[in-house]
Order: sequence, then C-alpha cells, then structure tokens
Amino acid sequence: MRETKDSAKTPTPAVSDALLHIVQAGHLLSLVSDRAQRVQLMKAMTDQGLAVWNKAAAKYELTAFGQRCLARSRQNSGDEALKAS
Repeated sequence: MRETKDSAKTPTPAVSDALLHIVQAGHLLSLVSDRAQRVQLMKAMTDQGLAVWNKAAAKYELTAFGQRCLARSRQNSGDEALKAS
C-alpha cells in the first residue's frame, strides 16, 4: 500500500473508535483530519453495512449491525481491562 506524506502522520483509528464517534457526532471530522482517510474509512463502514447516511438529519448513523458491532467491541474492551488488572 502506498503511503502519502499526510497518511504517515495521521494513523487510521480503530473501527470501534470510528463507530463510537459516529454515534457521538454523526461524522468523523474531528477523529480523522485527513480527508482521504475519512472518505476511505466511511466508505469501508458503509460498504460493510455498519453506517448509513441519514439525509434528513444530514449525518451518518449506525445501522443495527453497526450498533451490535460497537456493543461487542465495548464489551470485549471491558473484558480486556479486567484481564489486565
């Protein structure tokens, strides 16, 4: 994969972080500064059925599948925190 100068500076966030940000903000603007990375991440999430554009609300929203994935991710991260303590 080819890296651009900007993509080397801005790591792509985990999908679970992106899903949580969609729930909180309806977009990824403050999570991913690089426009190309934002577009790529949103395209991947919509292609996988995790998020959809709500035209009336002018924001992205999680699908039922995206909500289940986020819940599973949060549950697993809680399990990891318990194992570490």
